Amino acid sequence: MRGVYLTTYDITNPSDGVAKKIVSQIKCFENAGFDMIIVDANDIPSGNYYKFRKIISKFLATAYVTGCLYDYLINNIDLNTVDFIYIRKGYCDIRQIHALKKIKRINPSIKILMEIPTYPYDQEFGGRRRFLAIPRDKKARKYLYKYLDRIVTYSVDPVIFGIPTLRISNGIDYKKVSLKNTKTHDGINIIAVALFDYWHGYDRILMGIANQKDVVKTNGVVFHMVGEGRALTKYKEIVEENSLEDNVVFHGRLFGEALETIYDVCDIGIDTLARHRVGVNYNSTLKGKEYCAKGLPIISGVITELDDMNCDYYHRVPANDDAVLIDEIVDFYHCMYDGKDAALVAESIRKQSQQIFHFPNTFASIVEYIKKK
Repeated sequence: MRGVYLTTYDITNPSDGVAKKIVSQIKCFENAGFDMIIVDANDIPSGNYYKFRKIISKFLATAYVTGCLYDYLINNIDLNTVDFIYIRKGYCDIRQIHALKKIKRINPSIKILMEIPTYPYDQEFGGRRRFLAIPRDKKARKYLYKYLDRIVTYSVDPVIFGIPTLRISNGIDYKKVSLKNTKTHDGINIIAVALFDYWHGYDRILMGIANQKDVVKTNGVVFHMVGEGRALTKYKEIVEENSLEDNVVFHGRLFGEALETIYDVCDIGIDTLARHRVGVNYNSTLKGKEYCAKGLPIISGVITELDDMNCDYYHRVPANDDAVLIDEIVDFYHCMYDGKDAALVAESIRKQSQQIFHFPNTFASIVEYIKKK
């Protein structure tokens, strides 16, 4: 069988967690015996005309990249030789609906699946995108049911936009994520790795540190923040206003050995803490799975798969905007590590989680659906 993977991401970016996930998905398809064609950001035509279109699309918050990729797909690939198309959703607009219609007209038997990384997503975007792109998306997505066979979701919704879903957990390739090399250190080190946005809610940790400085000082709590993003300025303001420089470290965007070095001295991974700000009550996060693979206990502020698994390495705080209680984090730390070998704790977390979140396992239902006649 032959498939196409269409995504607006540049999958060659080694520091992008989503790009790494997409590569793992493609590898999973290939390991299942599918001949895969990749259509990604590298397939956008060059030239002044396309540069101009890109500038205009940014100003108007239009789906330029996705539109160009659909054009490339239709004009350069013999769709009669393709059994399925897997699309990682970008903005939806009428142009894409027309493209999907044309694809189905060319090959009526082709299966088209669209992955929606976060659902619902309308409140996730700000600026021009909220006022220009989202209204167009709302209008266009009403027609998706005519052309999509399934929507792949990490939510618990059985139907989205009138289309049956394939519900899966976010997963990673454990073979590509090494167990952290646990280093002896003083205090309690917690870590958040993300492209920081307001719905990550790490201001809740920062305010918790500000509110409980005695607890923080007594236990040597240090919050390692790895990444960039539009919420970073706000986070730095909180740190400066509350004089938290001794207990919060901004590392910037890291990958490779530099990131491994930070992981090696950390004890707890902080997952998303404020998905409620964008109307999401359940979330299967990619970063949570990476924490598991590294061997880190997790703290989350949204319901995840782990809520139903009675995992001792998982702790959830309420989904609100209150400051996270640092003494709660300290208690969780002691529950995880007191009287135990920290390296063995990490090995146990990785082993338990790998059975569930190793990528081939999470993606198996997708492969099964595509192979089904």
